[in-house]
Amino acid sequence: MSTADRLHTGRMETWEYFTTTFVSKTKETPVPLTDEIPPGPHPKYSVYTLIPQLNEFGARGWELVSLDPVQEGRNGDLRLCDASSDMWTYTYLACFKRRTALGFTGGSIVTDPDGQL
Repeated sequence: MSTADRLHTGRMETWEYFTTTFVSKTKETPVPLTDEIPPGPHPKYSVYTLIPQLNEFGARGWELVSLDPVQEGRNGDLRLCDASSDMWTYTYLACFKRRTALGFTGGSIVTDPDGQL
């Protein structure tokens, strides 16, 4: 269904969201061996270590919306790192989304028992 069709019928897709942090440490998660990743030694905090974790969420139907470098405080608070700061980090805030079980709001209810929305 196109965007124009959804607007015309009053049906809007509905989503659920999930956020989590990932840590990129080659000591804890080795760099996966794939054709897309350059061979050879990788830095201690290689972002390639995030790939298996991201793929796991993707396999469960979650789409990555954003991945931002952050620093995590003692109380679980997060601070975004940007190019203008002198902060280094190996922690990333990931935001995911996936369609809800109903799939759409308004109009007819669309159910998808196979999860193929």
